[in-house]
Amino acid sequence: MMLPQIVQHGVNGGITSLGLLAATGGGALIGLVFFLAGLVTAKCEGTIALKQLLLLPMGAFAGLFGSLCDSLLGANMQYSGYCVVRKKV
Repeated sequence: MMLPQIVQHGVNGGITSLGLLAATGGGALIGLVFFLAGLVTAKCEGTIALKQLLLLPMGAFAGLFGSLCDSLLGANMQYSGYCVVRKKV
């Protein structure tokens, strides 16, 4: 496994703070949509629906964790070819 280093745009496995924020926000958004759908469709007490608010941080964590796993796999297992015409990876 390689140590973290600064890489050019487009290199397999590279991460940015904006990308991590987007992945976290996307996971939280999915949790929020699931929570709101549960409020609209469920015929249960409000306490059960409020417990589903845990889906927001769980979704945020899942989005962040999935993004980091994808970058780790991309950095270590994805093929990076070199284009001799464009002189780029």
